Amino acid sequence: MEWLLSGVNIANELRKKAVQSGWVTFDLDPCIPLDSFARQIGSLMYAGDGQVATARLQPREAESGKRNTLSGRFGLGEFPMHTDGATMPLPPRFVLLRSVSDDHSRRPTLLAHVGWSNAKFPLYDNLSSSMLLVGGPKRYFYAPIVSQPAGYRRAFIRFNPCCMKPIGNTASENTFAHATRLAEHAERTSVFWERGRALLIDNWQVLHGRGISEIVNAEGFRVLERCFIAWRDYELE
Repeated sequence: MEWLLSGVNIANELRKKAVQSGWVTFDLDPCIPLDSFARQIGSLMYAGDGQVATARLQPREAESGKRNTLSGRFGLGEFPMHTDGATMPLPPRFVLLRSVSDDHSRRPTLLAHVGWSNAKFPLYDNLSSSMLLVGGPKRYFYAPIVSQPAGYRRAFIRFNPCCMKPIGNTASENTFAHATRLAEHAERTSVFWERGRALLIDNWQVLHGRGISEIVNAEGFRVLERCFIAWRDYELE
């Protein structure tokens, strides 16, 4: 099934807007399976130990989170700016989020279009050449913060300070420190959640994080669904 509005394929239009602007917000009925809608945007990527297409995200105490994850490190607090799927060989091009509950905590998702994957960015050469150690739950590998995958016309950002670290040389340490400072001080846009609100993020261009809650207990926290989506960028050009 294609989702149409006035003869226009909604998924195609949302994908184009996300590429042009870094992200796009819209309304999507919680009764519609998120993975069904995600398949209209691109190819689903399966993630996590259970290899699920749609993950369910809710703030939790650090003690109940997994090691080397944002939840395990920061618990109910603010999340730093990062790329989703940073431990994957190729991170998802798009991240699709939707709230399936009202959010009484007023905890926003934070978005920052940092521009690191643009070849004209001042630190592009350092970001694309200095290697970091990337650690997942079952494997480790080396990768720079900015990569140009074979067969793609666009470079992508891989950055998550919880699962990436310098490899011990000065170039790697300086690049990681610069990227961390840039992410911390990047101009941010806040997206607040209510039931049925959806957000499509160009995960190759934009970092995102989690803001501060207006309440301190878990009761009333928002519940999000998330899908990872792959897409060949030359089809968007």
